[in-house]
Amino acid sequence: MVTWSSILEYYRLHRSEVRRYLFAVLFMFGALYTGRSAAAVLGFLAILVLYAYNRWGEPWRLRGEQMMKSKRKS
Repeated sequence: MVTWSSILEYYRLHRSEVRRYLFAVLFMFGALYTGRSAAAVLGFLAILVLYAYNRWGEPWRLRGEQMMKSKRKS
């Protein structure tokens, strides 16, 4: 029971990230299954971009949000 509760807790905390990765993985496997290797490469690149955004993109997103708020005030 502890394992399932920890998996569900992780899913609740990271729901949007899990959905994005799952969609990209399903897209990649579907492309490979149908023989579309170029689309599979795009799916793999999408996973890399998602990983980079999740790892390093948050501070940049917050800076952009603050810049937009300051522009609205002036």
